[in-house]
Amino acid sequence: MDKAEGASAQSEQKKRALDFCTEQLLNTSITVSTPRTKKSGKGEPWWDKECQFAVAKLRNLRREQRLEELHQIENPWLEDRIGEAKKTLRKVVKHSKRLYYQKVIGDLDSKTVFKAIRWPNSIRRYTTPPIELADGTLATSNQEKQYALKTALLTPPVTPEMAEPEPIVNLETESRNGVATWKSLTLQEVELAILHTGNTSPGVDEIPAAIIRKCWLTYQKEITWLFSLCLEEGYHPAAFKTAILCALPKDENRPKHLPRSYRPIALLSCLGKVLEKIIAKRLGDLALKNNLISPLHFGAIARRSAVDAASTLAHDIERSWEQKEVLSALAFDIKGAFDTVTEKRLSKRLWEQKIPLPLIRWVRSFLMERKAAIRLDGTTGVQEAIKIGVPQGSPTAPILFMLFTAPLFKLFSNEKKKAGVTIRGYVDDGLITGRGSSESMCISRLVEAFKEVEEWAYQNGMVFDSAKYEAVHFSRRRDFPNSPITLPDPPFLSGVMEPRVIKPISKRSSMRWLGVYFDSRLSFKEHAAKMASKGRKAVSGLKMLANTIHGVEPIIMRKAIHACILPILTYGAPVWWSGRSRLSQKGKTIGNRVDGHLKQLDKVQNIALRAILPVWKTMPIQ
Repeated sequence: MDKAEGASAQSEQKKRALDFCTEQLLNTSITVSTPRTKKSGKGEPWWDKECQFAVAKLRNLRREQRLEELHQIENPWLEDRIGEAKKTLRKVVKHSKRLYYQKVIGDLDSKTVFKAIRWPNSIRRYTTPPIELADGTLATSNQEKQYALKTALLTPPVTPEMAEPEPIVNLETESRNGVATWKSLTLQEVELAILHTGNTSPGVDEIPAAIIRKCWLTYQKEITWLFSLCLEEGYHPAAFKTAILCALPKDENRPKHLPRSYRPIALLSCLGKVLEKIIAKRLGDLALKNNLISPLHFGAIARRSAVDAASTLAHDIERSWEQKEVLSALAFDIKGAFDTVTEKRLSKRLWEQKIPLPLIRWVRSFLMERKAAIRLDGTTGVQEAIKIGVPQGSPTAPILFMLFTAPLFKLFSNEKKKAGVTIRGYVDDGLITGRGSSESMCISRLVEAFKEVEEWAYQNGMVFDSAKYEAVHFSRRRDFPNSPITLPDPPFLSGVMEPRVIKPISKRSSMRWLGVYFDSRLSFKEHAAKMASKGRKAVSGLKMLANTIHGVEPIIMRKAIHACILPILTYGAPVWWSGRSRLSQKGKTIGNRVDGHLKQLDKVQNIALRAILPVWKTMPIQ
């Protein structure tokens, strides 16, 4: 046996040892130290002795009725007594519910109040409707529905004809210079990741994040040793790669019979998510330090939020107006974005970006030999091997996708930026902008830029969702024509497809991008109205927690308003708020036309202020 074969056998032995240690830690140590809770079987929490007495009385009367029918005894008053007993039972149940929930609301504190806020938003769960199969027939049984979702969502996407073949990277033999430095994992790094892990749904092992936090002091050395060895060997344990896929509807307005209307969210092991969170943090730091991701590509990295991306767009629009120019924008979305990331292409990209070798090995192991079972309507299917992309729900999914598409958002050099073409995005939502002295010049620049973007996407195995194209011409000129945009044919379908004509939004409507509503004149009227409507709905749900007689304490209501209502009202405020007034080019003070926005938001805020105390709705605020 030569050295290479011996090293390979030793590596496989270490991987099997890691799998065994992971199983022992999950199934033996944590599970044994934390016994499973048992169901109480007490029924409804509001059920009390009065309800029991009312039910017993009704049952006795019905038993008496059956005996009289058996002995053929006529009792005309018994039917009335049964009716009165039913009426009494309904009143007692209603009264018991009221008393119970009044007590629950009265006992709310600063932590539990946020659970109560979600009560009005709770949706009644119904059985998933029949799902359409590939041949057009409808799947009605649970097993058939799972099969329909699996074939549509878990099948590798069709690679475009002109896509480059997947590269073969030999991590052990190929050399490169300027590789980023690699630091060993520390106990403090693991502790920070565990203590800041949210209460996400557990995976197959059914161990929630709260249990891991409780067990941290007991198993901190074992967990740190396990994670360190995983990074050194570049291996992701098999127990962490087994997931449960929950099919969640993407949007209320989408037809529920289409499989693509559902998003498969992977429920992974919470302990494995801690390791993934550490990897995501390190990848994000490397991307920032080495400038691997474009400054206009937002998401998955600290201080790069969706509002920041929207703010850069608003800034470019106003800058073009200052130079007496027009700016046009074309929004696009990558179809099945996370599913298009293959292990070989991603490994090649990370290799070119000079990511440390242990991280590349770990990413390859993370994407390979994964298993998942679909859970639908409370029924979980059989675990099967899946060979598509990055699992949605993993902490590493956004940063890995952004590193994979980094060249896309760096396509346009500084010369092209000076020429008026820019591309920006938030994870998989992209936006191309072109500015010029006229609308026709903007359209020609957009078409040329989109052709280059689409060619890159096809070469890397990606396709854009044709249903999500959206265009807008930003101009304050009253006579601008608002012309449609004709996109070029895809590279390998030239002359085959019908012309792709994108009609821009009208002057009175808005384009929703990253939760912010942009209209052609950049007035943000619709955005303020949408946020005010959303905030009013949330306040209405909060008002049920307190009234002038009983309910939540005012200080707790104030915390809930600050945490849940104000973020809704002020979402996207940095995009449109620059003060009530500004100085014009002539040095005069002019208004920013935001008083109407503030008036709408103030009305909702006043309703929230009255709900805090609470007081009558006619009570003056000042």
